[in-house]
Order: sequence, then C-alpha cells, then structure tokens
Amino acid sequence: MGLLAAVYFDKELPLLPETTLLGQFQRRLTTPSEQRFQPVNANFGILPELVGIDRSLKKQEYAKRSLADLDHWIMTNLK
Repeated sequence: MGLLAAVYFDKELPLLPETTLLGQFQRRLTTPSEQRFQPVNANFGILPELVGIDRSLKKQEYAKRSLADLDHWIMTNLK
C-alpha cells in the first residue's frame, strides 16, 4: 500500500479493481462506513464471490480474475 500511495501522490487515479485485494483494502480505507473501522487480513472472502466454480479451483480463479482485471486497469490508467 505504501508504493501505491507514492504512485497516487501526484495523480488522481481511480480505485484499483474491486476484484483485487489491494482494491478492496483501498475501498475499506477510503469509503466512509457507518460501522466502526475494523482491520482485516488478506483473504479471498473480501473479494466479490465467484459463482459456479469448482471449490478446488476457486483460489486459482480468484487469482486469474484479479490479475486480468489489474492488467486491464494498468493499461487503462497508467498509459
């Protein structure tokens, strides 16, 4: 997150994809909530759910989706 903060320092960049762990952390830190802030560790449970995927492949599919969405975000926002 420190590196990301350094990149954002001089730029107005959109939030990272919500399908990435860093994107979820970013949202939790920057989006006001009526609930009291609670720290959270990195885990697949904070990502939007994948439906219809075999349980044994779910972690791999979460990773594939995150990387694909992050690649798209980089190509779109960091030209």
